[in-house]
Amino acid sequence: MKYTLYSYMVTAVILIWVSANLSWGDGRWSRIVTSDGNGYYAYLPAIFIYHDLQYNFIEQVKDDSINANINKGFVTKINGKYVNKYFIGTSLCLVPFFTLGHITNYINGLPLDGYAVYYRIFAHIGAIFYAMMGL
Repeated sequence: MKYTLYSYMVTAVILIWVSANLSWGDGRWSRIVTSDGNGYYAYLPAIFIYHDLQYNFIEQVKDDSINANINKGFVTKINGKYVNKYFIGTSLCLVPFFTLGHITNYINGLPLDGYAVYYRIFAHIGAIFYAMMGL
């Protein structure tokens, strides 16, 4: 058991170190949430910050050059209403990490828009956490 715990901890440290070096430095953090991740993640700022499940806030957030890769490609229009085509489960799992990102951005005086640096870094940490839970 002790060897297994040791192996698990070494794997976690290596995974975090590699991920941090590949994804967080030199502005690369702005590309952590992209592609399908936009759809899975979008529930969090929509519900907790903007209170807007029609995702009208996306255009406001997209105006920032850091968020240029965010778009409404994850929504589809049904009966005149926009609906996120991705399931909410991933967002539910990321709520604790989103909260930590919100608090960290607040403490550091960064924008509380749901897409600033610590929101994305904590979303990445959440993904690493669940990857390690799956091992």
